[in-house]
Amino acid sequence: MRIAKYKELETISLLMKELFHTQMQEAYSKEGQEAFLSQITLHSLQERFQKSSVFYIDATIDTILEIENSSHIAFLFSKIKGQGNAHKLCQYAFKQLPDGILSVGAFSKAIGFYEKEGFIKVKEEQILHGLSFTLMVKTITAW
Repeated sequence: MRIAKYKELETISLLMKELFHTQMQEAYSKEGQEAFLSQITLHSLQERFQKSSVFYIDATIDTILEIENSSHIAFLFSKIKGQGNAHKLCQYAFKQLPDGILSVGAFSKAIGFYEKEGFIKVKEEQILHGLSFTLMVKTITAW
């Protein structure tokens, strides 16, 4: 587990697109699909990398976690299911964060995962630009 380098953003973008198309696309309206895909283009990732985001990856770049401003999970993707990769990456990243509140707009299929990670729902499902999500938060404290 480590922080991604700028030159790895293309690989990250390609994995995000692949997983969106194979695992998530059907859950979104046409508007939602376009909005989501615009957020995971290489250009968009590069802009966020330079401004406010840190991208955490596993050794094989099969699991990706993007945290904006040390306080919001923008994206979590894992190509490998059921082996704890997403959990391990989250645990690694969360230890790097300052004390505070970490939020996530959880995709419906991810709510259970985030609850296991200690997040609680603070709002019911919302739809914004065709993207449905449930706002969840977790308190981060130093060990």
